Amino acid sequence: MPTTIAILLTIVANTFDVAAQPDNGIAHLELAVGGSEVTTHQSLPPTVHLSGPSVLDFGEVYASGPPEHACLPVNLSGAHKTSSSRFTLTVDNADRCKSDVMFVTRTEGQPSRQLNSTTDIDLNTPFEVCLITPLCASDKAEPNTALVITPTIATEANQTLVIPISWTVIGRGWMTCNAFWVVPACGACLLVLIVLGLILPHRFPDQAIVMVAKTPKRLKHATAIRLLACPGSNCRFFQNAKLAIHSDRSIRSSLRHANVLITACLNGVVVSAPGGLERYDHKKRTWLTVVENPVSPCPNTIYRAGEVCFKVAYT
Repeated sequence: MPTTIAILLTIVANTFDVAAQPDNGIAHLELAVGGSEVTTHQSLPPTVHLSGPSVLDFGEVYASGPPEHACLPVNLSGAHKTSSSRFTLTVDNADRCKSDVMFVTRTEGQPSRQLNSTTDIDLNTPFEVCLITPLCASDKAEPNTALVITPTIATEANQTLVIPISWTVIGRGWMTCNAFWVVPACGACLLVLIVLGLILPHRFPDQAIVMVAKTPKRLKHATAIRLLACPGSNCRFFQNAKLAIHSDRSIRSSLRHANVLITACLNGVVVSAPGGLERYDHKKRTWLTVVENPVSPCPNTIYRAGEVCFKVAYT
């Protein structure tokens, strides 16, 4: 009489397509040999089934540079996996992009931790995909840029999950992007400019005096006037101290219609005359034209410009 042998193999199978699992993942196999039935139960290690978001879209983000970044959580709550399953996270086709992609784990009660670009993790640990934009430039993800989650076990490699990633980075203008150093640099340059404008101009020496008269004879009895005592004798911003002798032999800071200009310099003062300058020759008792204009006046020399005779000395 023939004998029937029935063998029942119980396999917990998590396939990539859950709908394809017969009887909630339990497969039955019966073998009959003759008239007797033999039932065998065998439990095999479960496999992995990965499921996640269809796309990671950062949308439009503004360029800001590190450490600022935008993050999107990866929800794998619908995945079936064992506690021992480990996976590798990688980003494909992002080499030509100006933005960087990184992975960050966030565990409640613990500080966030940045992971390497290729990371072996347990997917029971929640993680986020973060986008680090360029500091200034615009950027856009390549059409085939994607997050790739690959099981580390070779028998589960066919369950690799590929999630496309997209983003558009809006660049910033040159001034907006570089304002963090342009504004302080301009401020520093302005400060240096102000300091130089105050310290570079020359001032009249304390000992410099001038005597003014109508003729050389009257100049001997003229009163010596200290240049620093004259109104407006101070230097100005990036302008050396300057005084003017007018036709009425007054000394003022107004330079308009002046016969003689007295200007402070590094070694004292120089004098100039818009209408020409002459010096008095005591031996010949005549006036000689001064070729140099302006000229550094000699202490004992009498000069004339128009009807103004003057002498500059240092006491």
